[in-house]
Amino acid sequence: MDGLNYSGTKVQFAVSMMIVLYFVLAFYPKYFGGGQEIIPFSLYNLYSMVPGDYNKMDLLVKDDCGVEKYLFYKNKDLNSIERKYYLRKLNDIRNIYNSRKHIDLDVDSEILRDIEGEVYLVKMTGDYIKTLDEGTFDTEIITRIK
Repeated sequence: MDGLNYSGTKVQFAVSMMIVLYFVLAFYPKYFGGGQEIIPFSLYNLYSMVPGDYNKMDLLVKDDCGVEKYLFYKNKDLNSIERKYYLRKLNDIRNIYNSRKHIDLDVDSEILRDIEGEVYLVKMTGDYIKTLDEGTFDTEIITRIK
């Protein structure tokens, strides 16, 4: 029985020391080290470089009843292969638009062929956290496609 208590004490001591070591490494650059990290890839500087905002393109589809739905954003009908395909196509459209500041999309293209209703190319901008928490973002209609 003494052996079990002794090994339990060693585990508790080791866990406690790891927690203390973690907090020393975490707070050192912020409060004592002048911004220099001991382990450069692990702590404060890594999390301070996460981008907060986004700029994406999507297609806004209005059906005959006036219900608006995005082709990519919150579309639960797409499987993983379709999501990757549409994301790649929309990124290509965004890159072309950003370089030329103008876009011409063919109504008979494979991405638009099976969509019924009015289709608008929209630019979505916002903050990742605000969009996830509140579901809010800014949209700008670039052009009406069909």
